Amino acid sequence: RSSDHALIDWTLRCAEQNGAHVVAEGIETPQLLQHAQSLGIRYAQGWYIDALLKPDERVAPSASSCC
Repeated sequence: RSSDHALIDWTLRCAEQNGAHVVAEGIETPQLLQHAQSLGIRYAQGWYIDALLKPDERVAPSASSCC
């Protein structure tokens, strides 16, 4: 819907103007990833990208790897 695209575009512009990143969540298929990319979203997460980590597989982010 055009109202959805307008909201996404507004969110991306606001994030860019404020130095923030937008992450598309729930990417479960190649088509969803392609659609997110076509909207200008550069970061994504979801089952298509990688499955959930088990608690013992999680790694705390370091200051050098953050944002």
